[in-house]
Amino acid sequence: MKTIEDFLPQVNRALGYARTYNAAEMAGEVLAGRAQLWQEGEAMIVTQLDEKPRETILRFWIAAGELQDVLKLATKVYEWGREIGCKRAVFIGRKGWKKPLAAQGWEADKHMVLYEKELL
Repeated sequence: MKTIEDFLPQVNRALGYARTYNAAEMAGEVLAGRAQLWQEGEAMIVTQLDEKPRETILRFWIAAGELQDVLKLATKVYEWGREIGCKRAVFIGRKGWKKPLAAQGWEADKHMVLYEKELL
């Protein structure tokens, strides 16, 4: 089984796209209980609960490892989310996730697109 350190290259690459956290800061969120670390086999996932007035959303933050192991682990994360009352999960990721996520029932939001503007 891989250790968290084994996933660091993938985690750093994914965090680099978003530019909001580095691996140490993400680890701090997990240690503070503001994020959840899931690991099994050759996969790891980090989630956060996004608590809103009308619902709690299970937000997938980072997924790394062997694709089939990530998808298998994700099913356990979905179950946990249901158990704690989440009715929806969200994930922002690169286009390469579209096909494997579609196989698990994920679909692109029909109403919103993520837009970004640098304010430098």
